Amino acid sequence: MRVAIIHPNFSPNVTHKQPWYASYILSRGLSQLGHSVTIFSDTYYGYVSHDIRVVKVSSSALRFSIYSLATVLRKFDAILYFGNVFSSVFIRRIEKQLKDKIKLLYISNFFYSMRELRFLSAREFKTHTIHFLASLPLLRDIVSFVNNYNNLMIIVPSHGIKDSLLQAGVHTHKVLVAPLFFDRKLVSFAPCKVKPIEHCKDTFVVTYFGSPLSVRGTDTLLKAFRDLINQRYDNLKLILLLRVESDTERKEACRLYKMAKRLGIERNVSFITHTLSREELDFYLKNSSIIALPFKIVQSEPPLTILESLAIGKPLITTTTCGLPSIVPSRCALFSRPAQHNSLAECIRLLTENWSLSRKLSKNAKTFISKLPEPTVFTLFIEDVLLRYTCE
Repeated sequence: MRVAIIHPNFSPNVTHKQPWYASYILSRGLSQLGHSVTIFSDTYYGYVSHDIRVVKVSSSALRFSIYSLATVLRKFDAILYFGNVFSSVFIRRIEKQLKDKIKLLYISNFFYSMRELRFLSAREFKTHTIHFLASLPLLRDIVSFVNNYNNLMIIVPSHGIKDSLLQAGVHTHKVLVAPLFFDRKLVSFAPCKVKPIEHCKDTFVVTYFGSPLSVRGTDTLLKAFRDLINQRYDNLKLILLLRVESDTERKEACRLYKMAKRLGIERNVSFITHTLSREELDFYLKNSSIIALPFKIVQSEPPLTILESLAIGKPLITTTTCGLPSIVPSRCALFSRPAQHNSLAECIRLLTENWSLSRKLSKNAKTFISKLPEPTVFTLFIEDVLLRYTCE
């Protein structure tokens, strides 16, 4: 089968994070099963392996002018578009030219409503204006046009995202939930010579890792730490392992550093902003007491940081936003309220004082991850969908 994967911003440099990780895993898996895979991107051209070619086209050609690719896409048996709820508008533009082609739309982010967006600050809200507009009653049916086409299906990575689409009017039989998987090679505990940040033996280390963007709750975490320090929890140490890969993220990292100084907790916070190797990252996480990932909203599910934290077996604190409760079992983590530093501080305090709870969460997390299938099951699921609808 000849498969076209359309994924804006795809390149080998971003396959370590969602949603490009998912399209990379899928392209590699389909290729290994004998299918011919071509990826269309607007940022890269070349190969991601010896038999998976990436074709670079303009950004508009992958979106509003996608009809210009109709002639090229007609050569393929199936088309997978990795996007969001707004991508349905683009796919609609090629529906008439490619009626006989199987089209899958992979949506990895929640169809946000004001229930999720209300947790954002004015600054954060400004960058999500389009999501706010789509949450309005007049526009919430933007994605429900898929109900009218037999050869178009939506794939999502969580039941939470599916539920949000159903609330927007998409029929339940049009949305398929892909199985959650985990590649155990992402986590390694090989001996590491990296010298850890020095702290006293009884220091309780809370670690965050990922982008410094505040929509991931990094500012909430600093405020929670300020609350705990003011309550005389002086043995706390916060380590921020910040993945800084863009100008926006550099500005956010600087803003967090200034915020820590303004809150008077800079002595209790360590900022790590240089690129860490996989071995170094695992070492920092392994030497943490707990891991805190207090998302305000989730921009692409499932967050690899969540799955990696569970695999390492450290007590995890996350939030109830978007589809996280449908991904992370309540027995494996503590859930705070999004953007509520008092709630987050209480979760941290609870784990500092209740070691039996920490051990229970760790054990349950490892058990949960050990039962998740390898990435192959994701590829086989997509292949089955493609073959099933091709035969109909």
